[in-house]
Amino acid sequence: SYNNVVDTAPPEVTASVSGATLTAKITDAADKFPTQSGVAVTVDGKAISFTYDAAKGTLTAALNVGDGNAHRVTVTAKDASGNIGRASCDTYVDWLKTTGITTGFEDGTFRPNQSITRQQFAVMLYRYLGLDGTQYADRTLPFADNGEIGEHAKTAIKTLYSMGILNGSEENGKIYFHPSASLTRAQAATMIGRTQQKGYATAALSFTDAASIPAYASYYIQTMVAQKVIGGYEDKTFRPNTAITRGQMAKILY
Repeated sequence: SYNNVVDTAPPEVTASVSGATLTAKITDAADKFPTQSGVAVTVDGKAISFTYDAAKGTLTAALNVGDGNAHRVTVTAKDASGNIGRASCDTYVDWLKTTGITTGFEDGTFRPNQSITRQQFAVMLYRYLGLDGTQYADRTLPFADNGEIGEHAKTAIKTLYSMGILNGSEENGKIYFHPSASLTRAQAATMIGRTQQKGYATAALSFTDAASIPAYASYYIQTMVAQKVIGGYEDKTFRPNTAITRGQMAKILY
């Protein structure tokens, strides 16, 4: 609450890019318009300057991205009660390649319908977050199947494990990571959700199979559904235990 007013609704943010100009509109049910200190604009995760009219909730920014590549432009707004809203503009697969989060395969394909392994996603998430894992280089992982983790993924997994973003599963008294196993939609939502700050609204889950969503993933799925970061299928199912595809993951990270 703020000034004795209970407020759990995030600001509404709309954004669009035309040429090299970003325009956005921000409104909030309780506060009308957030103050400038609660508004931020980023290009590929890096903050840029912008012009904001707090009396109208309108925003403009000049984008210096004329290199012919795709870029992610994001407007984030936080109201006085700490609720967060945001909107982004760009194309997600091109953005992942441009920013180096994923390089695709040697034959030049992206293979959007192929599932992602747990260690592949760890590397992708590590790059997405722009982390420096040098401080965790000597960390010993507790997994009984450490020997199955590829050398290219060890730094990412050590870092994400140390930060509490990923963990393993206990089986017969031992903890396993299962690096080559396919990542499920519930696991992906949980790992991404753990990277977000607190304050996002939650949405009631109306999926017909909501009861099958694991308890550990429910909160994170609720927040990302509210942000429209993740959704279900046309038949109104979420399919939490289904392997997530590369195309689906690209869209969620974008």
